[in-house]
Amino acid sequence: TLKALRTDRLDLYLVHWPVPGKHVDAYLELQDAVKAGKITSIGVSNYAAEDVDELLDHPGVYITPAVNQIELNPFLYRPKTLQYMADKGIVVQAYRALRDGKAFEDPTVLRVAAKHGKTAAQVMGAWCLAKGAVYMPKSTKKARMVENADVVSFQLDGDDLAAL
Repeated sequence: TLKALRTDRLDLYLVHWPVPGKHVDAYLELQDAVKAGKITSIGVSNYAAEDVDELLDHPGVYITPAVNQIELNPFLYRPKTLQYMADKGIVVQAYRALRDGKAFEDPTVLRVAAKHGKTAAQVMGAWCLAKGAVYMPKSTKKARMVENADVVSFQLDGDDLAAL
């Protein structure tokens, strides 16, 4: 991976999926890469609380994942998972926060967006932040990147969060 990316160090590397019988071994290898100075932080993706428990209960695991990247949005809200990760000191990064564009047609999302003079994407991002998750939507267009970065210029109120 380092050669392909033409670098000698990665800031963050995630185990993509908790494949039964394999994910702990993969994580142990990443710990070795941290120890060797090739990776700064390691994390996981798509891990449920049970998967994190399995990982952390392994006697060879001594680095708590920095991040767990999970699908998270108002249509797939996981308060117990968010609380569990917070209790373990694991940052949650939301993926599919825009529901593959379905949020752009949702009447509630659009109503909240209009109320704040923001886009549906910005509302979804603000929701993620309000829930304590990191919001990093994918985009290749500069205008959308700028728009996505503007999620910190406003906050959803209690009525907005309840509606969403």
